[in-house]
Amino acid sequence: MNKNTIIEFLNIITSAPLLMPVIFIAVEAIAVNRLFNEYGITSLLIFAAVWLIVSAVPVVLSIWLRTREHTRIICTTAFILGTIFLGIYVGNCIKSAKCSDYVNLSDYETSIRITKINRKFDGSITYYAQSDDYGKIVVYDNEIFGAYDVGVGDKFFAEGILSVPEVNSNPGEFNYRDYLYRQGIYHVFSITSVREYERRSGIIMCSADIISDALFSFRQKLYFELCSVLEKENAPLAAAVFLGDKSEIDDSTYRAFRLTNSSHLLACSGTHFTSFLLLLSLFLDRFCKKGRTKTVLMSVFSVIVGMITGFGNSVSRAFFMCIGRYLNSDGVSGLCFASMIMILAKPYSVMEQGFQMSFAISLFIIIYMRKIEDAFELPQYLSLTIIALLAMLPFMITTDYYLSLPILLAQLANNTILTAVCVIFVPCLILSQVFLPFIWPVDMLLALMRKIAELSSGIALYSINIGDIYYPLLMAFWLFIIILLMPKCLIKPYLKIAVVALLAVCVGFSFAEYILLPNSKMVFADVGQGDSILIITDKYTALIDGGTYDKGERTLVSLLDYYGINKVDYGILTHLDSDHGGGIAALYNKNRIKTLYSSFAEEGQLKELGFESIPQLTILTAGDKIILSDTTILDIISPEYALDGDNDSSLVIEVISNSTTVLLTGDISSEKEEYLVENNMLDNVDVLKVAHHGSRFSTSEIFLDTVCPEFAVVSAGKYNSYGHPSKNVIDRLHSNNSDVYTTIESGAVFVDIYSDRYHVYGYKS
Repeated sequence: MNKNTIIEFLNIITSAPLLMPVIFIAVEAIAVNRLFNEYGITSLLIFAAVWLIVSAVPVVLSIWLRTREHTRIICTTAFILGTIFLGIYVGNCIKSAKCSDYVNLSDYETSIRITKINRKFDGSITYYAQSDDYGKIVVYDNEIFGAYDVGVGDKFFAEGILSVPEVNSNPGEFNYRDYLYRQGIYHVFSITSVREYERRSGIIMCSADIISDALFSFRQKLYFELCSVLEKENAPLAAAVFLGDKSEIDDSTYRAFRLTNSSHLLACSGTHFTSFLLLLSLFLDRFCKKGRTKTVLMSVFSVIVGMITGFGNSVSRAFFMCIGRYLNSDGVSGLCFASMIMILAKPYSVMEQGFQMSFAISLFIIIYMRKIEDAFELPQYLSLTIIALLAMLPFMITTDYYLSLPILLAQLANNTILTAVCVIFVPCLILSQVFLPFIWPVDMLLALMRKIAELSSGIALYSINIGDIYYPLLMAFWLFIIILLMPKCLIKPYLKIAVVALLAVCVGFSFAEYILLPNSKMVFADVGQGDSILIITDKYTALIDGGTYDKGERTLVSLLDYYGINKVDYGILTHLDSDHGGGIAALYNKNRIKTLYSSFAEEGQLKELGFESIPQLTILTAGDKIILSDTTILDIISPEYALDGDNDSSLVIEVISNSTTVLLTGDISSEKEEYLVENNMLDNVDVLKVAHHGSRFSTSEIFLDTVCPEFAVVSAGKYNSYGHPSKNVIDRLHSNNSDVYTTIESGAVFVDIYSDRYHVYGYKS
């Protein structure tokens, strides 16, 4: 690569003045968040040192090669801004690294100042504060704040428990810790008592609090108005689409939109914002000849739309982008202007995936829209869809993004409907005050959106899950497409050669990964104080127990969606305790289980588990077998005949897959274990699911001497009142040379079984 090529490259990346600083800050924020979250402070400091050197390279090159002054100024500005924000991110991490991930600081005293109050239509309130010791924190008030008229700027000296946010412990679950980390928040503080209280003072603080309360009251009144004029099931969707509050949306509706890759439609974004403004923009284009008057009117209406939608991050970004378009001659500069305003106002906004996706999609539309339209002669809406998918590919890889023609059509339809309903919303709402039926088009379109999402979500799990494809291969493919679409320049041939080589290597690794997939997989899900084991083979799936009813509704639904399982082939109740069978009942009620099995069936106990109707169960007894694949069977060891649905009537199941044996013991007691040993019903196993959550009344020495597991899995809830798992049981397992995994520490525990070996690991490991 010669001197002219480097100069041209520097000129390209500095052609839009704020593009380079925004990219520098984005890379820093994303890297800092990921490194601190997964590898700790040491890796963070190494990255900071390396990044300072890397970000200084363009400055050195621009000075050494004597590029034009504009290029040198932009490179230097990007380096300075990047260094400042890197210091902010790293400094906050260092300050927050004081608290260990697994230690709660009880009776902790600190001074906090409320910086933000997030109120929702469902009545929930989240308080954000600045702590003297740990920076930004989330405050749980335990209803203590009810005695105070809490507002932004109020200061409390309080006692409570300081802890690190909970991380998701199962695949597919919402990662609350990562959500807060993306906002620069690394601790939560649960208040137990308030020692001192200082009322906010100063014009700025009081004004901010008054404006915030007035804005929420205004939006809440609009929501009540929508509830009175719309169908009951459409009002929560209207609150999300028009008012930026999705707290009232039920789980099934949200799941339908998520599976059809349309969950972004439930959060007010730039698409909503521009659609609200479309009618006014068309009117002003036709009747307003003065550009300054149009700018003023659009700005005023933009503020009104922002107030209606709550001025969320996406709406604020769209608002500033509109202003940026008027102040800059090119779209990239306008986009970068809006992004820098957001970053300066809220440094951690660049970590939010919504910010990253909006920036990427907008940038791709600006750069590639005309090129794709000219090259393929496609209609504009198809070009927009292709560009949006291309820009979203890096984000699809990290989420469950299902791809198929029906899903794409549903997504395209709902995007079109969303635009239409946002365009007509304000006029229809105003006219409905005169004549109620004028709101009917809004109601109809919202119902249509919901119906499309519900119907298409039914086939989503049968589509291609982008997240299942080899990550580096998708990234290499994405880079290859981007470089192909680049305009001709001196560096394009070099980049093309490098990416083609990378793509070839990734194809090889992807093929190797596919060949080395396990024959079967077992997931010991973390369902708190309960049991749930999911078994996945190339033919059939089985779910043995499901925790409590609530865990089935939330945790297991997400888990099945993650693995692309629409219906479990075999749902098995080891016995009829609520912490084992409740989740099975919840899934069965949602039509997520095909057939049910148990050791015992009694109508009253089944109703107590939560079954909405008495299911048709097949009773399993010793000697029965369930064939899941050519290499995996479930062999029922006990009971010979169950007299009731209690612990010792639990199904004891031996999972035999190739040369690996896993023993599942339900909640049997040590007496039942000894009975099985005395009757020669057990043999050596590789992995043991410890009985009764590690209770001291199970897992006896004689039992362990017989089964001799190499690994043991204990499923128990954190801080459970039973003291599970018992220290004596853990000691006995260690004395037996068994490696112990608990869902308390490891989250979900996985057993990947291959033709000649198996691998045990934890989700949090």
